[in-house]
Amino acid sequence: MNKIFSRWIHTTYHFFTSFLVTPILFPVTPAKAGAQGNQHSIEASGRCRLQDLGCSPGSPLSRGRQVGGILLTQKVTSSMFWIIALLAFSFASADTRCFLAMEKNKILKQEGDCENRYSPRSSFKIALGLMGFDAGILVDEMTPEIPFKEGYYDYFEIWKQPHTPTLWMKNSCVWYSQVLTKKLGIKKFRKYIQQFKYGNQDISGDRDKNNSLERSWLSSSLKISCKEQVIFLQKLLDQKLGVNSKAYALTKNIIFIDELEDGWKLYGKTGAGDVSRDDGTLDEKRQGGWFVGWIEKEARAIIFACYIEQDTQNISAGAQAKAMAKEKLIRLIQETKC
Repeated sequence: MNKIFSRWIHTTYHFFTSFLVTPILFPVTPAKAGAQGNQHSIEASGRCRLQDLGCSPGSPLSRGRQVGGILLTQKVTSSMFWIIALLAFSFASADTRCFLAMEKNKILKQEGDCENRYSPRSSFKIALGLMGFDAGILVDEMTPEIPFKEGYYDYFEIWKQPHTPTLWMKNSCVWYSQVLTKKLGIKKFRKYIQQFKYGNQDISGDRDKNNSLERSWLSSSLKISCKEQVIFLQKLLDQKLGVNSKAYALTKNIIFIDELEDGWKLYGKTGAGDVSRDDGTLDEKRQGGWFVGWIEKEARAIIFACYIEQDTQNISAGAQAKAMAKEKLIRLIQETKC
């Protein structure tokens, strides 16, 4: 607790001092996820809910600008101190297992142990996008539009509508992923996993559940490390994953998030869900969160992976990882200007 309190003081101070030179980055709160069977998977992130931040629509915070799940604001008043402090506490209480950033196979920044493997959860949608476009199941950014059907995994209301590839990625829609993997079939799915050398390549799914095509990447058998995520993404950018050129281009298009300072563009995907215990059961009191991707400007590309774990709270671990990684990336841009 003393360690968390110390980190909270440091993070709160950092928020306020950073404000003097750059906009403050506020992670916005997604809808709280629920369970499917014994599996919780917080798949949606970046939905701005001002009521969860204790802000009325006319408050200074609500007049900030939302970009890719982050609320930017240039105005801080004394009444917002506790909001900032609480957000800082959630940052401080999150355990950053790894943050890794590389450019041209050179490590620019590394924090934590980046060799440990974790479930990719919705960060796996990047791989699924490549599979879908290469196999011809996904045609372009807006095709196919697949209608929602009763029986699909529908915890979030926003999922109860037709989805295109772009909306699938934006809403992090689980059922669209499951429709895609079922259309691929187990043989093609396994072939792509092996072809990509994706993590431990274990798509067996939950023990004795025969749910490889529905759950293997969702806090289940498939696991990947931050280092492996970065290697996979480097191969994507270098077009060395054995898929067609259209698959690379269209997958990149649907994971674009926003523009950072000085002309850098951010591409990536979050993922979140319950943490697996050593015996394979899920700890519903702990969430793991991913944010993986890259930033690019002209001929430069910095690839990154961030994985955190935190006590379950209203702010998704994926949204937390995204906010934390984005802050680190902005600082990295400033440090590596040439």
